[in-house]
Amino acid sequence: MMRIHFSVDDIARTRLVAAPSRLAVTTLSMLSLSHPKPAPVGSWRWAVRSELRHADSARRLVTAICALEGPVPAFLLSARQGRGLEDELAQLLSTPMRTLQANMRHVADWGGLPGPFRHITEGGGKAFQALAGSIRDYHRVAIAPHWSAVHASLSADLAMKARVLCEGGIEQLLSGLHPRMHWRSPVLEVDSPFDIDYRLNGRGLLLAPSPSAFPSYVPCHPLDEQPTLHYQVGKDRTFRVHPAVQTGSPLALSTLLGHSRATVLEVCAEGGSTGQLAERSGLSLSSVSEHLTALRDAGLISTLSIGRTRHHTLTDLGTQLLRYDFS
Repeated sequence: MMRIHFSVDDIARTRLVAAPSRLAVTTLSMLSLSHPKPAPVGSWRWAVRSELRHADSARRLVTAICALEGPVPAFLLSARQGRGLEDELAQLLSTPMRTLQANMRHVADWGGLPGPFRHITEGGGKAFQALAGSIRDYHRVAIAPHWSAVHASLSADLAMKARVLCEGGIEQLLSGLHPRMHWRSPVLEVDSPFDIDYRLNGRGLLLAPSPSAFPSYVPCHPLDEQPTLHYQVGKDRTFRVHPAVQTGSPLALSTLLGHSRATVLEVCAEGGSTGQLAERSGLSLSSVSEHLTALRDAGLISTLSIGRTRHHTLTDLGTQLLRYDFS
């Protein structure tokens, strides 16, 4: 059991990430491959394990991540989302070496460092570049084909959690993060393989959704400026994508709504003005406005006028429509 202790300052500074991080999702998905149960034929784990046979560097990285006896290195779980994986890898590669080495010492205290991480402390920048390349190879095989569905589900959860925060406050948000997390003020109890008391010391907690379960419950790094807790979205299941995405056929949502309207619904998961949604979707302003009207009439989005700007968010019905099964 991990017990995260909050002070009044911690409560005030606890917040949600702005958007899902590709790097964090990529890293956490690797731990799902260590699930003891055999992977059913056709499942995400089965498909990825098959692909990894032909991706040596990615396979070595997964082996190293799954061999860790303690927490995953904090720099691989950064919640600083970028415009894409390359943007987040650039942020990763800009991490000062002294920060990396301090992180490695913390991980090593739990039971040693597997090869790729030990090489970073020994080989410096060249080994770090090699690690980034392995992440890139793994992401291409395991995450990139499914990112649209993953992003939609996590963004919808963030939008729903934001409404809980606005309507019920931070304690209601902490009370409903996950069935395996229990808020007993001023402590958040997290079902975890690590028996640890973690004190935030006034830094607050950054809450980030993840499609994976077990990997989310790792101790936060003590040197983090603001610690991040990656909570699993939905039921306690192994990472998996929606079957429609898994087989490469068109998304069921696109079949139901049409590709453009489904795209507008997906970008609404993060909320935004009409102009912002047009920019994210790549559609014209007039086309987005037309789709928003149809989605609003169907009860899938709600619109709030703030001055001359109209801000759009998903309704509960729209959120449920975007949810996918990650078992």
